[in-house]
Amino acid sequence: MLLQKLEKNMQNNDHNINEARKAIEPFILPSLKDYLVPPKIIQIGNVVDGELNPSVAILAKSSLKASVAITPSLDRVLTEVCDKLHINRSIVDLYIFPKNEIEAYCYVNTYPITVGLSSGACKMKPDRLSFIIGHEIGHALMGNIINFTQNSNSLEDMIFARALEISADRIGLLACKDFDTAAQTILLILSGLDDSLIKFNYARFREDNEHIKNKIQEHEMYSSHPPLLDRFDALTKFSLSKEYNDFIGKKTGHNIELNEINAEITSELKETVDSKALELIAAELEDLYMWVYLALIFSKIKIDIDDLNLKIGISVNKDNVKKAFDFINSFSTYEKADILSEKIQGTLKKCFALAPRKLNIGLDQITKLFPTVRFTQVEYLKTVVL
Repeated sequence: MLLQKLEKNMQNNDHNINEARKAIEPFILPSLKDYLVPPKIIQIGNVVDGELNPSVAILAKSSLKASVAITPSLDRVLTEVCDKLHINRSIVDLYIFPKNEIEAYCYVNTYPITVGLSSGACKMKPDRLSFIIGHEIGHALMGNIINFTQNSNSLEDMIFARALEISADRIGLLACKDFDTAAQTILLILSGLDDSLIKFNYARFREDNEHIKNKIQEHEMYSSHPPLLDRFDALTKFSLSKEYNDFIGKKTGHNIELNEINAEITSELKETVDSKALELIAAELEDLYMWVYLALIFSKIKIDIDDLNLKIGISVNKDNVKKAFDFINSFSTYEKADILSEKIQGTLKKCFALAPRKLNIGLDQITKLFPTVRFTQVEYLKTVVL
């Protein structure tokens, strides 16, 4: 009987979480949808006897859980956020930990959704607090990036992490329903200032920072957050979308389709903060597939480089393939396979460190197209280069 009750509760939990995900899914950047953790609960607490997930237990022991009885005003904010996001209040737990700085985080893929807030954050105005809580609930519902959660911190992970942050900002905006509130909250969090020391002049801020927007430093490739101006621009565009205004029930003259805005934001990210990372990833992948193409050529397989580039989503230069061919042929017959294998293995490692998911997608395509070619095996290469 107890087991049946637990199974029923788990099914209800899954349903509630999935319904909450469905509510926010239309608002996340499309580039994230194939990269997020699958929509399933991987850690479920025992809802019968109240046992907590191990990842939440430490937080629960060292902080205060928000509730109607203990923290009525905070619970009211959380309830209003859940109502605005069209999700069930029962699937969200809020814990407050003692720290003056404004901090917030969430656990992903747990039930209940668990948000941690510093006491400093809780002192903010209710509408700003709504943005913070909504932002964190957005992270929790979207899950996190597969490789990013494993701390690989590849360039590919960072590109998706920045898109994830922009998407979480959108959920925060849905929760507070006001762009100025969202923008003010972001500025206050990132600066550590309070209202007495800051003037919220977004137009002037944009004017002062526009000249540095395209001057991306190398270290920014490894930042999980986009530059502040990029976040504001993305949030501004989202606030003008038809879908956002329909969701919050606001009648405006703005009828810009969200897919149009998504395309614009994605393009701008590629041209600004993501540009250096994308260039480096592309260069390393092109280097790898140049050697892979060479393995196909040595295997006496006729290939159309332009066609292969299109199918794999890469841009290998034909002249570079010819140069690589001449380079391998400059070695003795018995050295060729080892040199080619060394080049393939070396570039594979570099590509995996930079963009494991994009690499795997390309390799899967190559394997489907040429299932008999074992280009990663030196013994195979020895049979084709002789």
